[in-house]
Amino acid sequence: FTTMRGLVDEVNEQLRPFLDEPHMLFGHSFGALLAYRLASMRAAAGATLPRAVFLSAYAPPHLPPPLHLVDGLDDEQLVTLF
Repeated sequence: FTTMRGLVDEVNEQLRPFLDEPHMLFGHSFGALLAYRLASMRAAAGATLPRAVFLSAYAPPHLPPPLHLVDGLDDEQLVTLF
C-alpha cells in the first residue's frame, strides 16, 4: 500500500462481514495506528463501531507521530535524517 487510507479501506473491506457484529479492535505498534484509523473512518461514515478499541505501543493521536514522515524526502535528505 502506498497510503494509510488505502490500507484502512482494504482492511475495512476485508473485515466488513464481521464488523456489523459486536466486536473489539486491538492494535500493537503500527497495528495501533491502523486500528485507530479504522475505528475513526467507520465513525465518520456512521458504520457500526467496535465496543472497545485497545491500542498499545504507539503514541496517542493528539501527540506528534513518533516517526518522521519520510515519504516526501529525497535520498540525501533521508540519509541525513538518520
